[in-house]
Amino acid sequence: MNRLGSIRKTAAPRWLCCWLCAGLAIAAWGQAAVGTAGTGEGIGGGYHVGPGDILQLTVFSSPELTGPLQVDTHGNIYLPYGTQPIKVAGKSVAQIIPLVARSLIAQKLAINPKVSITVSSVKSRPIVVLGDVRQPITIQAIHPIPLRQVLTNASGPGVSPGNWVVITTRLADGKFSTVKLPLQKVLFSNQPQYNPELRGGEDVRITYPSQVYAIGDVRKQGEFPMNNMQHLTALRLIALTGGWLPTALPNNAVIVRSVDGKVVVIPVPMNRILHRQAEDIPLRRNDVLYVPDSTFKTVALNGLQLAISVLTTATATTLGVLLSRSSTSSKP
Repeated sequence: MNRLGSIRKTAAPRWLCCWLCAGLAIAAWGQAAVGTAGTGEGIGGGYHVGPGDILQLTVFSSPELTGPLQVDTHGNIYLPYGTQPIKVAGKSVAQIIPLVARSLIAQKLAINPKVSITVSSVKSRPIVVLGDVRQPITIQAIHPIPLRQVLTNASGPGVSPGNWVVITTRLADGKFSTVKLPLQKVLFSNQPQYNPELRGGEDVRITYPSQVYAIGDVRKQGEFPMNNMQHLTALRLIALTGGWLPTALPNNAVIVRSVDGKVVVIPVPMNRILHRQAEDIPLRRNDVLYVPDSTFKTVALNGLQLAISVLTTATATTLGVLLSRSSTSSKP
């Protein structure tokens, strides 16, 4: 009996060891299936990647699988030698690591991958700063950036800027939202509504003290500054845009002008002006020159409405996108 008891005493630890070993094996198998080791350090641990961003993948002991991965326009990445997309847009690095590890196993590219991922380059959060600033720039918003800091990065307003900061944001449904803020309050007010945080995808413009606009079928749409000493005409503005496109109807161009609170539409026969068969037309502050596309049978009403709206929104970038959409829908 004493011998049997001693056997039982020594056997219990053996059973315990077997149980522990089995548990460790199961845990290790589970870890490999999840895909495990990795780091999410680099550009902002809480940063969520988007199309255009570049990730640096490291698969330890597998240099052939290590290298940069760019997020495509659909928000996917493809592993080296892999054929299956991995949806990563909107996810943090910590969330992407197990997805990549599982995909490596599922595509039979690795057995027990040890994965590290960092964000090496951000290209999906552009904030474009244009207009009357000292240094037009494009900033990538790795984190939300206050408007005032964005303008500081552009070296601040020009010598004699206009009165407004115009922020145009593309919404998730493809439409645009425009916010117009007084420049002086943006620069000096402590009220948060005049220093909103920008998250990427915004077009920020400081207006010029005097400007005109060109939209429609020209090479460069947008706003163009005019100073008090400059005698800007319709033909000179066309030259600043780089000229009209081959699909344009320059003889059907118009100037949309606000006179005493009323909108006036002035025909501009560009070809005749170019050949000196008609007088060039001097432009006034906030005039909008609209050159229609040849797909329009006449100067389309919706195009004119867009030109008129620029007098209040002061953002030709938005109008350019909307105009191209309206021209597509107006084709015969």
